[in-house]
Amino acid sequence: MAEVSIVVPARDAAESIGRQLGALAALRTRHAYEVVVADHGSTDRTRAVVNEFAERLPTLRVVDAAGAHASGGVRNRAADAAEGSFLAFCDADDVVDPGWLDELLAAAAGRDVLVRGAVQMFGEFQRPAGPDGVIPRYLGFLPYADTCSLGIRADTYRRIGGFDDTLARSIDVEFSWRAQLYGVALVDAPAAVVNKSFPTDTRTQAEKSYGWGQAQALLYRRYRDAGMPARGTRKLFDDLRTVARAAVPAARRRDPGVVTDAAWAAGRLTGSVRAHVWYP
Repeated sequence: MAEVSIVVPARDAAESIGRQLGALAALRTRHAYEVVVADHGSTDRTRAVVNEFAERLPTLRVVDAAGAHASGGVRNRAADAAEGSFLAFCDADDVVDPGWLDELLAAAAGRDVLVRGAVQMFGEFQRPAGPDGVIPRYLGFLPYADTCSLGIRADTYRRIGGFDDTLARSIDVEFSWRAQLYGVALVDAPAAVVNKSFPTDTRTQAEKSYGWGQAQALLYRRYRDAGMPARGTRKLFDDLRTVARAAVPAARRRDPGVVTDAAWAAGRLTGSVRAHVWYP
């Protein structure tokens, strides 16, 4: 029986999942592990590519997650089918380092904790711990672990209810916050490195940013009573100015980032309306 279950959600990931599965097959570890791919209704060659790794990853399994709701539900399907006592999450379009799994497990050390792996993007580490080793807080509230590099005991995961399948974005933030409020400490694993891909086209970046902005308002509605701070009225005008600036062609030409900044702002504004909260 596997000691660790590595969960990989996938949807139409035929072009990328082979790199991730190759990296998982090359892990340097003394721990027995299985790889559980949760296929969220792929219509490309995702399953065919996964099957090509059957010999290199003899414990590889595919879980049908076509009917799962959102990315949280996909991960929950795989976790429900997992046999390992420890769950390690990564994404189909990223690539883990050879020591990734052992570093997650070393940071956990068998404790009832949530482990936050390191994320490397464009050759630089993202969201590193501060110089004093303190993990930075998100939105002024609590830190979080990205789903592309996250580890937790299976019994703890199930005790706190798994990922929220009602959220379209920021499920890792919500899960991490809920875990910490349950008393599960978040610990850093700076050597558990995942090389993360990120879309470079402006439209895809803006779509993601808009969704993350909306999620901020939903998080505020849920966690304001637990201490998540408001942004303040001045931030409303900042967001309105950001959206207005993106409507000026000259501003977009001078700074392509103005589009994604405006998407964040627009997401917060519309998210506030939909969530019936004041979080502009």
